[in-house]
Amino acid sequence: MDDPQDLHDEIELLRSTGQGDRRSLERLYDNFPGILYATALRVLNNADDAQDVLRDVFVMIWEKAATYDPARGMIKLQSMLTTRL
Repeated sequence: MDDPQDLHDEIELLRSTGQGDRRSLERLYDNFPGILYATALRVLNNADDAQDVLRDVFVMIWEKAATYDPARGMIKLQSMLTTRL
């Protein structure tokens, strides 16, 4: 299970991203691209397509960060589910 401080930091990064802070988005990207890429690669079995999905997921995070509701779960989990779609 993730450390509560990690969850708090993740929420704060997402809130800052929602306010237009690109550096916060970069930090989110630094925190979990590997698991998202691995998920996309496992589903698609194509490295180029997996990279495209990873980019699309982070564009979606950028666009929807302002509406994130922590009650819906951790952003990492939500992003993994989005990646699998």
